[in-house]
Amino acid sequence: MKVITGMQFQGKLDFAMQLAKASQLDIADGRNCSLYEIQTKMIVSHFHIFIKRMVEEQLSFIEQIDKMLRYNPEVIVVADTIAYGFTMDEFELRWREQAANAMIYLAQQAQEVYQVICGIGVKIKG
Repeated sequence: MKVITGMQFQGKLDFAMQLAKASQLDIADGRNCSLYEIQTKMIVSHFHIFIKRMVEEQLSFIEQIDKMLRYNPEVIVVADTIAYGFTMDEFELRWREQAANAMIYLAQQAQEVYQVICGIGVKIKG
């Protein structure tokens, strides 16, 4: 498994597609994909939004990540860094905390982790 992270609009998905030699058909979009898709597609984009959906539905993101990795061990996970900015909203705080925990969990298990800035992927693990 590989993890790609960075701020919004930095070219993370294009970097992931080049890394995997993938097409649009190989991508599960975390904003609206099914649980099945994260277990079968080469790339899961907007993973931070997928975690938000899990928090909204009160599902265990750890269970979903473990299933994804069991069925799809070569997946590339793409997520925005969302820790920056200030919010007083309880849900936003809970979501950001859970997304951070999910990314830590993924990064610990990943063979490779990249941070993408201006379309350039910098390997930070692996």
